[in-house]
Amino acid sequence: MKINLQTWKLPKINPYLFLILVISFSSNVFGQTATEDFDPIVDVFGGGFSGTGWANDSWVRFGASGNAGDVQVITTSQGNDNIGGNLLQLDDNDAGAYRLIDFSSATCARLTFDYDYDNDKEGDEQLLIQIDPENDGTYVTLQTITPTASFSPNPAVNVSILIPSSVHLGGANTRIQFITGLDNANFINEQWWIDNVTITINATPVVNDLADVTACDTFTLPAITGTN
Repeated sequence: MKINLQTWKLPKINPYLFLILVISFSSNVFGQTATEDFDPIVDVFGGGFSGTGWANDSWVRFGASGNAGDVQVITTSQGNDNIGGNLLQLDDNDAGAYRLIDFSSATCARLTFDYDYDNDKEGDEQLLIQIDPENDGTYVTLQTITPTASFSPNPAVNVSILIPSSVHLGGANTRIQFITGLDNANFINEQWWIDNVTITINATPVVNDLADVTACDTFTLPAITGTN
């Protein structure tokens, strides 16, 4: 049987529907992303929206030392030259800041950021990276960073944390928090600097990374959906 190529035609595809499908598929495959580079400064704690992809407008100060003097954003001219740009500065013990993100559809997530600290550390001060899935002040510590020398890292350190599915699923207003520890061996203010915060939701796990596969063992591509 021969097919007459002049009369046999593929069904026409609505270009708008095709575009919707491509955008939807791409969004689900590559995940959603929240970012923060702490610019503009006036919006970071001021109620205006800073960064992209978050569930609330701005950061919230937290902790016994969570005041404007100890938790602030410093400018490029004031900043740490190992990172550059505007930075979140945490000064003193129990000084932190958190922001809300929607993890209600997350099956896998990764947090990355850059950090640096001043050169007065003796090894007892800590930076805790925490998550609060219920937004009720009950935190799970994802990682604790403790200085290993009395000198600031040079260059700044980039951290990548895979957030286990066991602690992050279901929270539409999940807190991501950076906070200093309770101990200060030097009895002077400790300073930590944080920048370039990125959270990728439903990022495809690295298949040859056992930690990724284990933590994201429930990972599946969400169904492709269109819009009316």
